[in-house]
Amino acid sequence: MNDTKDAQKVKLSIIIALMKAMCTVFTGIAVTGILSDIIAPDILYVQVRIMLVLGTMAISWWQWFSINNQPRLWEQPRLVDYAELLFYTVIVTWILYAGQPETSIFKLTYIFIIMANAFRFDMRYGFISAGVSSASVIFCDVAKFEQSRRFAYLEQDMLLIVSFFVLAFIMGYISMSQKQDSDNMARMATTDELTGLYNNRVFHESLLKYIGETNDNRRYENVWVALLDIAEFGRYNGLYGYTIGNSVLTQVGVIISEGARDAQLVSRYGDDKFGLIFTNCSLGHIKDTVARIKRNIEDYPFYGKDNMPGGVITVYAGIAGYPMNGLTKEQIIKSAADNMNAAKLIYNNIDPVSMVQMEGMGVMQVFINMLNSRDHYTYEHTQRVIAYADMLARALDMHQRFIDDIKCGAYLHDIGKIDLPTAILVKVHPLSDDEYDIFKNHVIWGADIVGSVKSLAHTVPIIRHHHERWDGLGYPDGLQGTDIPLEARIVALANGFDMMLMGRWPDDPDCRGFADAVQCLMRNAGTYFDPDLVDIFIKTIQSYNLQHLFPNDAFSVTIDA
Repeated sequence: MNDTKDAQKVKLSIIIALMKAMCTVFTGIAVTGILSDIIAPDILYVQVRIMLVLGTMAISWWQWFSINNQPRLWEQPRLVDYAELLFYTVIVTWILYAGQPETSIFKLTYIFIIMANAFRFDMRYGFISAGVSSASVIFCDVAKFEQSRRFAYLEQDMLLIVSFFVLAFIMGYISMSQKQDSDNMARMATTDELTGLYNNRVFHESLLKYIGETNDNRRYENVWVALLDIAEFGRYNGLYGYTIGNSVLTQVGVIISEGARDAQLVSRYGDDKFGLIFTNCSLGHIKDTVARIKRNIEDYPFYGKDNMPGGVITVYAGIAGYPMNGLTKEQIIKSAADNMNAAKLIYNNIDPVSMVQMEGMGVMQVFINMLNSRDHYTYEHTQRVIAYADMLARALDMHQRFIDDIKCGAYLHDIGKIDLPTAILVKVHPLSDDEYDIFKNHVIWGADIVGSVKSLAHTVPIIRHHHERWDGLGYPDGLQGTDIPLEARIVALANGFDMMLMGRWPDDPDCRGFADAVQCLMRNAGTYFDPDLVDIFIKTIQSYNLQHLFPNDAFSVTIDA
Protein backbone atom coordinates (compact mmCIF):
# COMPACT_ATOMS: atom_id res chain seq x y z
CA MET A 1 0.00 0.00 0.00
CA ASN A 2 3.05 2.25 0.32
CA ASP A 3 4.31 1.75 -3.25
CA THR A 4 3.23 5.20 -4.38
CA LYS A 5 4.76 6.94 -1.39
CA ASP A 6 7.98 4.94 -1.66
CA ALA A 7 8.37 5.87 -5.33
CA GLN A 8 8.02 9.54 -4.42
CA LYS A 9 10.58 9.18 -1.63
CA VAL A 10 13.12 7.57 -3.95
CA LYS A 11 12.90 10.52 -6.36
CA LEU A 12 13.38 13.04 -3.58
CA SER A 13 16.21 11.00 -2.09
CA ILE A 14 18.13 11.35 -5.34
CA ILE A 15 17.94 15.15 -5.01
CA ILE A 16 19.07 15.02 -1.40
CA ALA A 17 21.89 12.61 -2.25
CA LEU A 18 23.05 15.01 -4.99
CA MET A 19 23.10 17.90 -2.50
CA LYS A 20 25.14 15.88 -0.01
CA ALA A 21 27.46 14.70 -2.77
CA MET A 22 28.11 18.33 -3.76
CA CYS A 23 28.74 19.14 -0.11
CA THR A 24 31.26 16.30 0.05
CA VAL A 25 32.94 17.46 -3.16
CA PHE A 26 33.30 21.06 -1.91
CA THR A 27 34.72 20.04 1.45
CA GLY A 28 36.91 17.33 -0.14
CA ILE A 29 38.48 19.70 -2.61
CA ALA A 30 39.15 22.27 0.13
CA VAL A 31 40.67 19.69 2.45
CA THR A 32 42.73 18.29 -0.45
CA GLY A 33 44.22 21.68 -1.17
CA ILE A 34 45.17 22.25 2.47
CA LEU A 35 46.64 18.79 3.03
CA SER A 36 48.58 18.70 -0.23
CA ASP A 37 50.32 21.94 0.69
CA ILE A 38 51.35 20.40 4.01
CA ILE A 39 52.35 16.82 3.22
CA ALA A 40 53.37 16.69 -0.47
CA PRO A 41 56.90 17.54 -1.75
CA ASP A 42 56.96 19.82 -4.76
CA ILE A 43 57.70 17.03 -7.21
CA LEU A 44 54.60 15.03 -6.13
CA TYR A 45 52.30 17.98 -5.57
CA VAL A 46 50.16 17.54 -8.70
CA GLN A 47 49.88 13.74 -8.42
CA VAL A 48 48.86 13.82 -4.74
CA ARG A 49 46.27 16.52 -5.33
CA ILE A 50 44.73 14.59 -8.22
CA MET A 51 44.57 11.41 -6.11
CA LEU A 52 42.92 13.23 -3.22
CA VAL A 53 40.33 14.84 -5.51
CA LEU A 54 39.54 11.47 -7.11
CA GLY A 55 39.18 9.93 -3.64
CA THR A 56 36.80 12.70 -2.63
CA MET A 57 34.69 12.15 -5.75
CA ALA A 58 34.57 8.40 -5.04
CA ILE A 59 33.36 9.03 -1.50
CA SER A 60 30.67 11.43 -2.72
CA TRP A 61 29.41 8.98 -5.34
CA TRP A 62 29.30 6.15 -2.76
CA GLN A 63 27.36 8.43 -0.46
CA TRP A 64 24.89 9.28 -3.22
CA PHE A 65 24.16 5.67 -4.11
CA SER A 66 23.99 4.45 -0.51
CA ILE A 67 21.35 7.06 0.37
CA ASN A 68 19.50 6.50 -2.89
CA ASN A 69 19.22 2.78 -2.15
CA GLN A 70 17.99 3.37 1.39
CA PRO A 71 15.68 6.40 1.27
CA ARG A 72 14.73 7.87 4.62
CA LEU A 73 12.62 10.99 4.41
CA TRP A 74 10.37 13.00 6.71
CA GLU A 75 11.37 11.10 9.81
CA GLN A 76 12.71 12.45 13.08
CA PRO A 77 16.50 13.06 12.87
CA ARG A 78 18.55 10.40 14.62
CA LEU A 79 21.75 10.82 16.63
CA VAL A 80 23.78 9.90 13.56
CA ASP A 81 22.13 12.74 11.63
CA TYR A 82 23.11 15.29 14.28
CA ALA A 83 26.63 13.83 14.25
CA GLU A 84 26.78 14.20 10.49
CA LEU A 85 25.73 17.86 10.72
CA LEU A 86 28.37 18.49 13.38
CA PHE A 87 31.03 16.70 11.31
CA TYR A 88 30.41 18.78 8.16
CA THR A 89 30.23 21.99 10.21
CA VAL A 90 33.54 21.32 11.94
CA ILE A 91 35.23 20.46 8.63
CA VAL A 92 33.97 23.60 6.89
CA THR A 93 34.82 25.74 9.93
CA TRP A 94 38.37 24.38 9.87
CA ILE A 95 38.60 25.03 6.11
CA LEU A 96 37.48 28.64 6.56
CA TYR A 97 39.74 29.21 9.53
CA ALA A 98 42.77 27.73 7.74
CA GLY A 99 42.13 29.79 4.62
CA GLN A 100 40.69 33.21 3.95
CA PRO A 101 37.15 33.25 5.38
CA GLU A 102 36.35 36.68 4.00
CA THR A 103 36.72 35.54 0.39
CA SER A 104 36.35 31.76 0.60
CA ILE A 105 33.94 30.23 -1.90
CA PHE A 106 33.67 27.22 0.39
CA LYS A 107 31.08 29.09 2.44
CA LEU A 108 28.68 27.75 -0.22
CA THR A 109 29.10 24.34 1.40
CA TYR A 110 26.78 25.53 4.17
CA ILE A 111 24.08 26.08 1.56
CA PHE A 112 24.17 22.42 0.50
CA ILE A 113 24.15 21.30 4.14
CA ILE A 114 21.08 23.43 4.93
CA MET A 115 19.24 22.46 1.73
CA ALA A 116 19.84 18.75 2.26
CA ASN A 117 18.75 18.76 5.91
CA ALA A 118 15.66 20.96 5.45
CA PHE A 119 14.56 18.97 2.42
CA ARG A 120 15.27 15.60 4.00
CA PHE A 121 13.65 16.14 7.39
CA ASP A 122 11.66 19.30 7.94
CA MET A 123 11.82 23.07 8.30
CA ARG A 124 12.77 22.85 11.99
CA TYR A 125 15.88 20.80 11.28
CA GLY A 126 16.67 23.17 8.43
CA PHE A 127 16.63 26.08 10.91
CA ILE A 128 18.93 24.10 13.23
CA SER A 129 21.35 23.58 10.34
CA ALA A 130 21.12 27.28 9.45
CA GLY A 131 21.80 28.23 13.07
CA VAL A 132 24.87 25.96 13.34
CA SER A 133 26.18 27.23 9.98
CA SER A 134 25.67 30.85 11.06
CA ALA A 135 27.53 30.20 14.30
CA SER A 136 30.41 28.73 12.30
CA VAL A 137 30.63 31.81 10.05
CA ILE A 138 30.51 34.17 13.05
CA PHE A 139 33.17 32.15 14.88
CA CYS A 140 35.56 32.39 11.91
CA ASP A 141 35.02 36.16 11.61
CA VAL A 142 35.57 36.70 15.33
CA ALA A 143 38.54 34.33 15.72
CA LYS A 144 40.32 35.16 12.48
CA PHE A 145 40.26 38.96 12.36
CA GLU A 146 41.34 41.65 14.72
CA GLN A 147 38.67 43.87 16.22
CA SER A 148 39.09 46.68 13.70
CA ARG A 149 38.19 44.41 10.77
CA ARG A 150 35.93 41.95 12.59
CA PHE A 151 32.72 43.99 12.51
CA ALA A 152 33.13 44.85 8.84
CA TYR A 153 33.24 41.16 7.92
CA LEU A 154 30.44 40.34 10.36
CA GLU A 155 28.28 42.99 8.74
CA GLN A 156 29.14 41.57 5.31
CA ASP A 157 28.30 37.99 6.39
CA MET A 158 24.94 38.97 7.91
CA LEU A 159 23.43 38.88 4.41
CA LEU A 160 24.75 35.32 4.04
CA ILE A 161 23.37 34.35 7.47
CA VAL A 162 19.92 35.75 6.61
CA SER A 163 20.11 33.80 3.36
CA PHE A 164 20.76 30.62 5.36
CA PHE A 165 17.47 30.98 7.28
CA VAL A 166 15.49 32.04 4.22
CA LEU A 167 16.85 29.02 2.36
CA ALA A 168 15.95 26.75 5.30
CA PHE A 169 12.39 28.14 5.26
CA ILE A 170 11.98 27.69 1.50
CA MET A 171 13.40 24.17 1.37
CA GLY A 172 11.46 23.16 4.51
CA TYR A 173 8.24 24.49 3.00
CA ILE A 174 8.89 22.59 -0.23
CA SER A 175 9.63 19.45 1.78
CA MET A 176 6.38 19.81 3.74
CA SER A 177 4.42 20.29 0.52
CA GLN A 178 6.07 17.23 -1.00
CA LYS A 179 5.21 15.20 2.10
CA GLN A 180 1.58 16.30 1.96
CA ASP A 181 1.37 15.45 -1.74
CA SER A 182 2.99 12.09 -1.07
CA ASP A 183 0.60 11.36 1.80
CA ASN A 184 -2.36 12.36 -0.36
CA MET A 185 -1.20 10.09 -3.18
CA ALA A 186 -0.73 7.21 -0.74
CA ARG A 187 -4.14 7.89 0.79
CA MET A 188 -5.79 7.91 -2.64
CA ALA A 189 -4.10 4.60 -3.46
CA THR A 190 -5.27 2.93 -0.24
CA THR A 191 -8.51 4.65 0.72
CA ASP A 192 -12.01 4.48 -0.71
CA GLU A 193 -12.90 8.02 -1.71
CA LEU A 194 -16.60 7.76 -0.80
CA THR A 195 -16.54 6.10 2.61
CA GLY A 196 -13.03 6.98 3.77
CA LEU A 197 -12.40 3.32 4.60
CA TYR A 198 -9.53 1.25 3.25
CA ASN A 199 -10.12 -0.08 -0.24
CA ASN A 200 -10.18 -3.58 -1.73
CA ARG A 201 -6.45 -3.53 -2.45
CA VAL A 202 -5.54 -2.88 1.17
CA PHE A 203 -7.97 -5.58 2.30
CA HIS A 204 -6.24 -8.23 0.17
CA GLU A 205 -2.72 -7.06 1.08
CA SER A 206 -3.52 -6.93 4.80
CA LEU A 207 -5.16 -10.35 4.83
CA LEU A 208 -2.11 -11.80 3.10
CA LYS A 209 0.16 -10.09 5.65
CA TYR A 210 -1.79 -11.37 8.67
CA ILE A 211 -1.81 -14.91 7.29
CA GLY A 212 1.93 -14.68 6.68
CA GLU A 213 2.59 -13.41 10.20
CA THR A 214 0.47 -16.24 11.59
CA ASN A 215 2.54 -18.77 9.66
CA ASP A 216 5.99 -17.26 10.13
CA ASN A 217 6.16 -16.17 13.75
CA ARG A 218 2.82 -17.30 15.22
CA ARG A 219 2.01 -13.69 16.02
CA TYR A 220 -1.70 -14.48 15.66
CA GLU A 221 -3.55 -17.64 16.63
CA ASN A 222 -6.19 -17.11 13.95
CA VAL A 223 -7.33 -14.66 11.31
CA TRP A 224 -11.02 -14.08 10.56
CA VAL A 225 -12.72 -12.42 7.61
CA ALA A 226 -16.26 -11.04 7.67
CA LEU A 227 -17.89 -9.87 4.43
CA LEU A 228 -21.02 -7.71 4.64
CA ASP A 229 -23.31 -6.93 1.71
CA ILE A 230 -26.12 -4.35 1.81
CA ALA A 231 -29.40 -6.12 1.02
CA GLU A 232 -31.08 -5.13 -2.25
CA PHE A 233 -29.02 -1.98 -2.57
CA GLY A 234 -29.61 -1.91 -6.32
CA ARG A 235 -33.30 -1.59 -5.62
CA TYR A 236 -32.65 1.33 -3.26
CA ASN A 237 -30.53 3.12 -5.86
CA GLY A 238 -33.30 2.56 -8.39
CA LEU A 239 -35.84 4.17 -6.07
CA TYR A 240 -33.85 7.17 -4.83
CA GLY A 241 -30.84 7.61 -7.11
CA TYR A 242 -27.13 7.24 -6.63
CA THR A 243 -26.62 10.47 -4.66
CA ILE A 244 -28.82 9.33 -1.81
CA GLY A 245 -27.49 5.79 -2.25
CA ASN A 246 -23.94 7.08 -1.76
CA SER A 247 -24.96 8.74 1.49
CA VAL A 248 -26.29 5.38 2.67
CA LEU A 249 -23.00 3.71 1.76
CA THR A 250 -21.08 6.35 3.70
CA GLN A 251 -23.26 6.01 6.79
CA VAL A 252 -23.16 2.22 6.67
CA GLY A 253 -19.36 2.48 6.58
CA VAL A 254 -19.47 4.67 9.70
CA ILE A 255 -21.77 2.22 11.51
CA ILE A 256 -19.54 -0.73 10.61
CA SER A 257 -16.39 1.11 11.73
CA GLU A 258 -17.93 2.08 15.06
CA GLY A 259 -19.34 -1.40 15.61
CA ALA A 260 -16.06 -3.18 14.85
CA ARG A 261 -13.50 -1.12 16.74
CA ASP A 262 -11.51 -4.23 17.63
CA ALA A 263 -11.14 -5.23 13.98
CA GLN A 264 -7.67 -5.04 12.52
CA LEU A 265 -9.09 -3.53 9.35
CA VAL A 266 -12.41 -2.26 8.00
CA SER A 267 -12.62 -1.75 4.26
CA ARG A 268 -15.03 -1.16 1.43
CA TYR A 269 -14.64 -4.47 -0.38
CA GLY A 270 -16.83 -3.70 -3.41
CA ASP A 271 -19.74 -1.58 -4.62
CA ASP A 272 -22.07 -2.33 -1.71
CA LYS A 273 -19.84 -4.76 0.16
CA PHE A 274 -17.60 -4.25 3.18
CA GLY A 275 -14.75 -6.42 4.45
CA LEU A 276 -13.50 -6.80 8.02
CA ILE A 277 -10.40 -8.59 9.30
CA PHE A 278 -10.07 -9.80 12.89
CA THR A 279 -7.20 -11.56 14.64
CA ASN A 280 -7.03 -13.61 17.84
CA CYS A 281 -10.82 -13.65 18.19
CA SER A 282 -13.37 -16.38 18.77
CA LEU A 283 -16.07 -17.12 16.22
CA GLY A 284 -18.69 -16.26 18.81
CA HIS A 285 -17.21 -12.82 19.33
CA ILE A 286 -17.27 -12.09 15.59
CA LYS A 287 -20.85 -13.36 15.30
CA ASP A 288 -21.88 -11.03 18.11
CA THR A 289 -20.04 -8.14 16.46
CA VAL A 290 -21.67 -8.77 13.09
CA ALA A 291 -25.10 -9.18 14.71
CA ARG A 292 -24.66 -5.86 16.55
CA ILE A 293 -23.62 -4.09 13.34
CA LYS A 294 -26.63 -5.58 11.55
CA ARG A 295 -29.00 -4.32 14.27
CA ASN A 296 -27.44 -0.85 14.26
CA ILE A 297 -27.86 -0.60 10.47
CA GLU A 298 -31.46 -1.77 10.66
CA ASP A 299 -32.23 0.74 13.44
CA TYR A 300 -30.67 3.72 11.64
CA PRO A 301 -33.27 6.11 10.16
CA PHE A 302 -32.16 5.91 6.53
CA TYR A 303 -34.20 7.95 4.10
CA GLY A 304 -36.89 5.85 2.38
CA LYS A 305 -36.09 2.61 4.20
CA ASP A 306 -39.82 1.99 4.75
CA ASN A 307 -40.10 1.19 1.07
CA MET A 308 -37.48 -1.54 1.30
CA PRO A 309 -38.43 -5.16 2.03
CA GLY A 310 -39.22 -5.47 5.72
CA GLY A 311 -39.09 -1.69 6.09
CA VAL A 312 -35.35 -1.77 6.84
CA ILE A 313 -31.96 -1.48 5.22
CA THR A 314 -29.91 -4.44 6.37
CA VAL A 315 -26.83 -6.48 5.46
CA TYR A 316 -26.01 -10.08 4.70
CA ALA A 317 -22.91 -11.46 6.39
CA GLY A 318 -20.43 -14.23 5.70
CA ILE A 319 -17.63 -15.27 8.08
CA ALA A 320 -14.61 -17.48 7.47
CA GLY A 321 -11.34 -18.01 9.32
CA TYR A 322 -7.75 -19.09 8.86
CA PRO A 323 -6.81 -21.89 9.18
CA MET A 324 -10.28 -23.32 9.88
CA ASN A 325 -11.89 -22.54 6.52
CA GLY A 326 -8.87 -22.32 4.25
CA LEU A 327 -5.10 -22.12 4.08
CA THR A 328 -4.80 -19.35 1.49
CA LYS A 329 -6.16 -15.85 1.14
CA GLU A 330 -8.29 -16.92 -1.83
CA GLN A 331 -9.79 -19.88 0.02
CA ILE A 332 -10.75 -17.81 3.05
CA ILE A 333 -12.35 -15.05 0.97
CA LYS A 334 -14.24 -17.64 -1.11
CA SER A 335 -15.52 -19.35 2.03
CA ALA A 336 -16.71 -16.04 3.49
CA ALA A 337 -18.30 -15.08 0.16
CA ASP A 338 -20.06 -18.46 -0.06
CA ASN A 339 -21.50 -17.98 3.43
CA MET A 340 -22.55 -14.44 2.54
CA ASN A 341 -24.25 -15.65 -0.64
CA ALA A 342 -26.02 -18.33 1.37
CA ALA A 343 -27.32 -15.60 3.67
CA LYS A 344 -28.40 -13.63 0.61
CA LEU A 345 -30.16 -16.67 -0.74
CA ILE A 346 -31.99 -17.26 2.51
CA TYR A 347 -33.00 -13.75 3.41
CA ASN A 348 -33.59 -11.81 0.27
CA ASN A 349 -32.19 -10.76 -3.04
CA ILE A 350 -33.88 -13.59 -4.99
CA ASP A 351 -35.56 -12.32 -8.13
CA PRO A 352 -37.23 -15.27 -9.83
CA VAL A 353 -38.61 -12.96 -12.49
CA SER A 354 -35.09 -12.65 -13.88
CA MET A 355 -34.56 -16.37 -13.48
CA VAL A 356 -37.78 -17.51 -15.10
CA GLN A 357 -38.66 -15.28 -18.02
CA MET A 358 -42.06 -16.12 -19.43
CA GLU A 359 -45.15 -14.47 -20.82
CA GLY A 360 -47.57 -13.34 -18.13
CA MET A 361 -44.98 -12.92 -15.38
CA GLY A 362 -45.14 -9.16 -15.80
CA VAL A 363 -48.80 -9.23 -14.84
CA MET A 364 -48.03 -11.36 -11.82
CA GLN A 365 -45.31 -8.87 -10.81
CA VAL A 366 -47.98 -6.18 -10.55
CA PHE A 367 -49.92 -8.36 -8.11
CA ILE A 368 -46.76 -9.12 -6.12
CA ASN A 369 -45.95 -5.41 -5.84
CA MET A 370 -49.48 -4.68 -4.69
CA LEU A 371 -49.22 -7.42 -2.07
CA ASN A 372 -45.84 -6.13 -0.90
CA SER A 373 -47.26 -2.64 -0.45
CA ARG A 374 -49.86 -4.11 1.94
CA ASP A 375 -47.67 -6.59 3.79
CA HIS A 376 -43.85 -6.47 3.83
CA TYR A 377 -43.69 -9.76 5.74
CA THR A 378 -45.33 -11.72 2.90
CA TYR A 379 -42.77 -10.34 0.44
CA GLU A 380 -39.80 -11.33 2.61
CA HIS A 381 -41.41 -14.67 3.43
CA THR A 382 -41.83 -15.36 -0.29
CA GLN A 383 -38.16 -14.64 -0.98
CA ARG A 384 -37.05 -17.10 1.68
CA VAL A 385 -39.48 -19.78 0.56
CA ILE A 386 -37.98 -19.52 -2.93
CA ALA A 387 -34.50 -20.00 -1.48
CA TYR A 388 -35.44 -23.01 0.65
CA ALA A 389 -37.40 -24.64 -2.17
CA ASP A 390 -34.53 -24.07 -4.58
CA MET A 391 -32.06 -25.66 -2.15
CA LEU A 392 -34.28 -28.72 -1.65
CA ALA A 393 -35.01 -29.18 -5.36
CA ARG A 394 -31.28 -29.06 -6.14
CA ALA A 395 -30.58 -31.55 -3.36
CA LEU A 396 -33.06 -33.89 -5.04
CA ASP A 397 -30.98 -33.53 -8.23
CA MET A 398 -33.97 -32.36 -10.24
CA HIS A 399 -33.82 -31.17 -13.83
CA GLN A 400 -33.22 -27.44 -14.23
CA ARG A 401 -36.67 -26.96 -15.82
CA PHE A 402 -38.28 -28.55 -12.76
CA ILE A 403 -36.21 -26.29 -10.48
CA ASP A 404 -37.29 -23.23 -12.48
CA ASP A 405 -40.92 -24.30 -12.14
CA ILE A 406 -40.43 -24.71 -8.39
CA LYS A 407 -39.03 -21.18 -8.15
CA CYS A 408 -41.85 -19.74 -10.20
CA GLY A 409 -44.49 -21.57 -8.14
CA ALA A 410 -42.81 -20.53 -4.88
CA TYR A 411 -42.75 -16.94 -6.08
CA LEU A 412 -46.49 -17.03 -6.75
CA HIS A 413 -47.59 -19.38 -3.97
CA ASP A 414 -49.18 -16.62 -1.86
CA ILE A 415 -50.51 -14.54 -4.76
CA GLY A 416 -54.08 -15.26 -3.65
CA LYS A 417 -53.52 -13.24 -0.48
CA ILE A 418 -54.10 -10.16 -2.62
CA ASP A 419 -57.84 -10.79 -2.11
CA LEU A 420 -57.62 -11.21 1.67
CA PRO A 421 -58.94 -8.42 3.89
CA THR A 422 -56.06 -6.38 5.28
CA ALA A 423 -57.09 -7.14 8.87
CA ILE A 424 -56.57 -10.85 8.23
CA LEU A 425 -53.49 -10.40 6.01
CA VAL A 426 -51.42 -8.50 8.55
CA LYS A 427 -52.78 -10.05 11.76
CA VAL A 428 -49.97 -11.35 13.97
CA HIS A 429 -52.09 -13.07 16.62
CA PRO A 430 -53.84 -16.40 15.87
CA LEU A 431 -56.84 -16.13 13.55
CA SER A 432 -60.32 -16.90 14.72
CA ASP A 433 -62.15 -19.87 13.16
CA ASP A 434 -64.11 -17.59 10.84
CA GLU A 435 -60.97 -15.67 9.85
CA TYR A 436 -59.12 -18.94 9.26
CA ASP A 437 -61.88 -20.18 6.94
CA ILE A 438 -61.49 -17.01 4.91
CA PHE A 439 -57.69 -17.28 4.99
CA LYS A 440 -57.76 -20.82 3.56
CA ASN A 441 -59.39 -19.48 0.42
CA HIS A 442 -56.17 -17.74 -0.64
CA VAL A 443 -54.86 -20.96 -2.25
CA ILE A 444 -58.01 -21.24 -4.39
CA TRP A 445 -57.99 -17.57 -5.32
CA GLY A 446 -54.29 -17.75 -6.17
CA ALA A 447 -54.78 -20.81 -8.37
CA ASP A 448 -57.61 -19.02 -10.19
CA ILE A 449 -55.50 -15.89 -10.74
CA VAL A 450 -52.49 -17.79 -12.10
CA GLY A 451 -54.63 -20.28 -14.01
CA SER A 452 -55.95 -17.43 -16.13
CA VAL A 453 -52.45 -17.04 -17.63
CA LYS A 454 -51.79 -19.94 -19.99
CA SER A 455 -47.99 -19.83 -19.71
CA LEU A 456 -48.21 -20.07 -15.88
CA ALA A 457 -50.82 -22.80 -15.69
CA HIS A 458 -48.21 -25.41 -14.76
CA THR A 459 -47.67 -23.63 -11.42
CA VAL A 460 -51.33 -24.00 -10.40
CA PRO A 461 -50.76 -27.33 -8.53
CA ILE A 462 -48.10 -25.67 -6.36
CA ILE A 463 -50.27 -22.69 -5.54
CA ARG A 464 -53.42 -24.73 -4.88
CA HIS A 465 -51.84 -27.57 -2.88
CA HIS A 466 -48.98 -26.01 -0.88
CA HIS A 467 -51.15 -26.26 2.27
CA GLU A 468 -52.05 -29.92 1.80
CA ARG A 469 -50.74 -32.25 4.53
CA TRP A 470 -48.99 -35.61 4.27
CA ASP A 471 -51.66 -37.11 6.58
CA GLY A 472 -54.54 -35.78 4.46
CA LEU A 473 -55.75 -33.15 6.93
CA GLY A 474 -54.69 -30.15 4.85
CA TYR A 475 -56.66 -27.87 2.53
CA PRO A 476 -58.29 -27.23 0.12
CA ASP A 477 -58.73 -30.79 -1.25
CA GLY A 478 -57.48 -33.01 1.58
CA LEU A 479 -54.90 -34.77 -0.59
CA GLN A 480 -52.71 -37.32 1.18
CA GLY A 481 -49.18 -38.70 0.79
CA THR A 482 -47.85 -38.97 -2.72
CA ASP A 483 -51.17 -37.83 -4.13
CA ILE A 484 -49.86 -34.35 -3.36
CA PRO A 485 -47.72 -33.22 -6.32
CA LEU A 486 -43.99 -33.35 -5.50
CA GLU A 487 -43.44 -29.69 -6.33
CA ALA A 488 -46.29 -28.75 -3.96
CA ARG A 489 -44.75 -30.93 -1.21
CA ILE A 490 -41.41 -29.14 -1.69
CA VAL A 491 -42.94 -25.67 -1.46
CA ALA A 492 -45.13 -26.74 1.47
CA LEU A 493 -42.02 -27.82 3.38
CA ALA A 494 -40.16 -24.59 2.55
CA ASN A 495 -43.23 -22.53 3.47
CA GLY A 496 -43.74 -24.34 6.78
CA PHE A 497 -40.09 -24.12 7.77
CA ASP A 498 -40.01 -20.37 7.27
CA MET A 499 -43.20 -19.93 9.29
CA MET A 500 -41.56 -21.90 12.12
CA LEU A 501 -38.36 -19.91 11.79
CA MET A 502 -40.22 -16.61 12.12
CA GLY A 503 -42.47 -17.70 15.00
CA ARG A 504 -45.62 -17.94 12.86
CA TRP A 505 -46.29 -21.67 13.01
CA PRO A 506 -49.88 -21.85 14.41
CA ASP A 507 -49.50 -25.30 16.04
CA ASP A 508 -46.38 -24.26 17.98
CA PRO A 509 -46.46 -20.52 18.84
CA ASP A 510 -43.32 -20.84 21.02
CA CYS A 511 -41.25 -22.00 18.06
CA ARG A 512 -38.84 -19.30 16.95
CA GLY A 513 -35.32 -19.39 15.57
CA PHE A 514 -33.33 -21.93 13.66
CA ALA A 515 -32.91 -24.59 16.34
CA ASP A 516 -36.61 -24.57 17.29
CA ALA A 517 -37.63 -24.61 13.63
CA VAL A 518 -35.51 -27.69 12.91
CA GLN A 519 -36.94 -29.54 15.92
CA CYS A 520 -40.48 -28.52 14.97
CA LEU A 521 -39.87 -29.71 11.42
CA MET A 522 -38.79 -33.11 12.74
CA ARG A 523 -41.89 -33.38 14.91
CA ASN A 524 -44.15 -32.67 11.94
CA ALA A 525 -42.48 -35.12 9.56
CA GLY A 526 -45.09 -37.69 8.56
CA THR A 527 -48.02 -35.50 9.56
CA TYR A 528 -47.68 -32.16 7.81
CA PHE A 529 -44.70 -32.98 5.60
CA ASP A 530 -43.22 -35.76 3.50
CA PRO A 531 -40.77 -37.41 5.97
CA ASP A 532 -38.23 -38.25 3.27
CA LEU A 533 -38.14 -34.62 2.14
CA VAL A 534 -37.71 -33.48 5.75
CA ASP A 535 -34.59 -35.63 6.18
CA ILE A 536 -33.06 -34.36 2.94
CA PHE A 537 -33.95 -30.75 3.72
CA ILE A 538 -32.31 -30.81 7.16
CA LYS A 539 -29.12 -32.31 5.75
CA THR A 540 -29.15 -29.69 2.99
CA ILE A 541 -29.46 -26.65 5.25
CA GLN A 542 -26.76 -28.12 7.48
CA SER A 543 -24.40 -28.31 4.49
CA TYR A 544 -24.91 -24.60 3.79
CA ASN A 545 -23.17 -23.73 7.09
CA LEU A 546 -25.79 -21.17 8.09
CA GLN A 547 -24.93 -21.04 11.81
CA HIS A 548 -23.42 -17.57 11.56
CA LEU A 549 -26.79 -16.16 10.48
CA PHE A 550 -28.20 -17.03 13.90
CA PRO A 551 -25.49 -16.11 16.45
CA ASN A 552 -27.60 -17.00 19.48
CA ASP A 553 -28.87 -20.31 18.11
CA ALA A 554 -27.37 -23.74 18.86
CA PHE A 555 -27.92 -24.80 15.28
CA SER A 556 -25.22 -27.45 14.91
CA VAL A 557 -26.02 -29.04 18.28
CA THR A 558 -29.70 -29.33 17.40
CA ILE A 559 -29.00 -30.85 14.02
CA ASP A 560 -26.71 -33.48 15.48
CA ALA A 561 -29.10 -34.40 18.26
